[in-house]
Amino acid sequence: MYYGFNMVLLVCVFLQFVHFASGSALISNVIPRRSTDNAIMDAHSGPIRRWKTPGDATYWWYASSYNNCTEPPKNVSGCTPWPPPPNGCGFRTDHYVTLFTSSDLGTWTNRGAALRMTDMHAQGLVESILYSPIVVYNAVNDVYVMWFNYVLTDFSASYIAIATSKTRAGPFTLAVKNVTLAHAATGDFSILLDDDGVSAYIIYTAHIFGPGPAHLMSVEALSPDFMSSTGANSGYFGHTGVEGPSLFKRNGIYYASFGGTCCFCAEGSDAYIYTSGSPLGPYTLQSKLGGGPPIGAQQSAIFPWVDSSGTEQWMWWGARWQTAPDGDKAHDYNFFFPLSFTPDGNISTMTWVDEFFVDAE
Repeated sequence: MYYGFNMVLLVCVFLQFVHFASGSALISNVIPRRSTDNAIMDAHSGPIRRWKTPGDATYWWYASSYNNCTEPPKNVSGCTPWPPPPNGCGFRTDHYVTLFTSSDLGTWTNRGAALRMTDMHAQGLVESILYSPIVVYNAVNDVYVMWFNYVLTDFSASYIAIATSKTRAGPFTLAVKNVTLAHAATGDFSILLDDDGVSAYIIYTAHIFGPGPAHLMSVEALSPDFMSSTGANSGYFGHTGVEGPSLFKRNGIYYASFGGTCCFCAEGSDAYIYTSGSPLGPYTLQSKLGGGPPIGAQQSAIFPWVDSSGTEQWMWWGARWQTAPDGDKAHDYNFFFPLSFTPDGNISTMTWVDEFFVDAE
């Protein structure tokens, strides 16, 4: 049995890297995702981008990397620092953003660090912990803009900063230390670049510290250079106690998705879908998308991909915390799932799937 299991595992690892002659690639949710250098990908948040450049069908993944560190025991919450910050696993000040690229969503190449938090500290940002890197291209200034969340090492405050680069691969340089939004104490977020290519919106968790209802969701319009907010916002909407948001647009409908607070939880967090005809709402609850038990994942992003017929499709992916067999957070698994839409725009609930094929253009 032992040798048989290893043989199956080796076959699965081999299949994960095969680019099939038909143009299909296998995506597995039951083995670690590896890059072309055969290293397990330390990739745990951040949307996957496909820049709309003629002749370039590459997918770009700006992923949070936590470095190799030992997670708390399985019977201890992933939110429990181990040991206390700033050295606890998932709470260290040396997090960075790794850039991975792929032509088929199945085979990924590690392009190195696009941003290191230690470099941000050297450029004047207070020593802190990096989360949620999001990169968008700003056509007004021909620059790539990376927003990221950072939390002080004593967890007394959380902010959003901006770094920029003239190239997609970076390195990114600190540009704004603290973005002012309509609501303070900001946490997880995502950014939507609208169909016109010049309008952008941020969906973010706010009020993650302080008395009263915490972890509230809002959408806000960004300035034309994507370096600040216009102040126009949706106000709070949806459930309280939420994080891990994603905002996307399909067939004229804006979809806001987020779930309950999880904080590196092993059980994952269910994601819910809200829809609107306007990016600033009002938003109406549509359905429960899934993600929590039995899938055991927390939403990280929903991103578009293009199939071989040129049709835009959508993929959900979430982090499955505390799943690495060796207890190394850098090796935690991710769960990918291709979304399906009904004719009226509703999204079908996700179910567990070990693996599936994509035929990405």
